[in-house]
Amino acid sequence: MSLGKLLNRSSEWNNKEEVLKTIYWIKQIYAIISGLVFGIVPILGFVGFASFGVSVALISYSVAYTVMRVSQNVIDSPSTVITEGMFPALTLFILTWTCTYSYLHA
Repeated sequence: MSLGKLLNRSSEWNNKEEVLKTIYWIKQIYAIISGLVFGIVPILGFVGFASFGVSVALISYSVAYTVMRVSQNVIDSPSTVITEGMFPALTLFILTWTCTYSYLHA
């Protein structure tokens, strides 16, 4: 993941693998942060899953097409950006959420 390139607004993202790798790691970092927040603020059940799913999809889409300004030539469809790394992020979110909630509220 090239964080410096992500922070530089004039950077060009022409490599599909680099774009997807950056989106993947953004989702993993977001999964840890949101898992901690959801565990500290005791959010339970479907509300937690739905909130994470919707927010991670919106974040990945907005980062790819607003911050990174990826063109349609680089990424085939928006669903590629949304689904890239979704299941590892969901697993990491559930693990962090469950451990944090159990440690603080059990």
